[in-house]
Amino acid sequence: MVFIVAEIGVNWDGDFALPIVLIEIAKSAGCNAVKFPAFNEKIVTDHHDAKRLINSTISKSNINKIDEISRDVGID
Repeated sequence: MVFIVAEIGVNWDGDFALPIVLIEIAKSAGCNAVKFPAFNEKIVTDHHDAKRLINSTISKSNINKIDEISRDVGID
């Protein structure tokens, strides 16, 4: 059995309207799951795009919302 994971990455920029669309696209493309990044703020502090990375990371405050969106679409 093949299990396909779509990489959402930082493409959603912390805007919860985008994961809905991205997860739906992944589902329609045949993906079984989606993957979001997790960044440690201390590690990416000097990165040129640190704010975007932190906005797009999985955190305790947004993991339930992302899980809810995924379940509504029918993807892990």
